[in-house]
Amino acid sequence: MIDFYTFEDGGQILETDVFKAENLLSTNIGSLYFLPLFGISMDLFFDQDYNIQFESFSAYITDTMVNFGIDILSTRKQIDKFISELIMNIGDTKNAI
Repeated sequence: MIDFYTFEDGGQILETDVFKAENLLSTNIGSLYFLPLFGISMDLFFDQDYNIQFESFSAYITDTMVNFGIDILSTRKQIDKFISELIMNIGDTKNAI
C-alpha cells in the first residue's frame, strides 16, 4: 500500500505497510473512537485462563492485516527456548518474486 503525504516542501509517495502493521498490532480493537474495528483483540489472546494455539493466533493476525490492506509476503514461525515468534515479511507485492 502506498500513501501520498504532503509536506511544506512538496509531496512524497511513501511505502507505509510496515507502519500500518505496527499500528494495527499495537492497538486493541475498540480502543479508537473514530475507527472502533481497527486493531487486534488483545483481551482474547492474552488472557491467562486458557491457551490459544500459535497457528490460530498467526491466522488471526494474518487475516486482520490482509483485511486492512496490508500486503504480507511471507510468514514463518521461529521457536527459541520455549518462545514462539511470528516473523512476517511485509511489503509491496509488485516487487515480490
